[in-house]
Amino acid sequence: MKEWREDMVNNLFGAAGIDSQPHVFLMADTQIINEAFVEDINNILNNGMIPNLYGPEDVQKILEDMRDQHKSDDLIKGMEDVEIMNVFEDCAKNSIHVVLAFSPIGDDFKRRLRMFPALVNCCTIDWFLPWPADALQSVAEQFLSKVDDLPMKDGIVAICVDMQERVN
Repeated sequence: MKEWREDMVNNLFGAAGIDSQPHVFLMADTQIINEAFVEDINNILNNGMIPNLYGPEDVQKILEDMRDQHKSDDLIKGMEDVEIMNVFEDCAKNSIHVVLAFSPIGDDFKRRLRMFPALVNCCTIDWFLPWPADALQSVAEQFLSKVDDLPMKDGIVAICVDMQERVN
């Protein structure tokens, strides 16, 4: 858990908040070693930050880095430490995009959705389901419609559908 928090402070929020560059946080359900990880992700989705993430030494490092990074612009000029931290947090919130790859199979997924509502309320969910054979056939016919003199077009369409179904 200590390493997780250090990674959040230094690599995710630190980098995203100080340089204001877009960052993607990608996590698959197979990477969840501790359920507290999901609680932190829930907090990031819900309010953009993890509560009590920064210790006093982290805050001082962030303030120094913010002052160094923004000494040539007017973003934090004349601000107090608390205001600089607010700017840092706003930059981090606006720069982090969370992508979760969770399998809907099993009890873990259902339990996590009940325990951490931001996984549903604060996310756009893309369900990837198998395509029906007629949809695959339609797509194959569409791509092969550009080829006019193809004598075995129906057979090739059938092979395309068969290959896609076997991959699934």
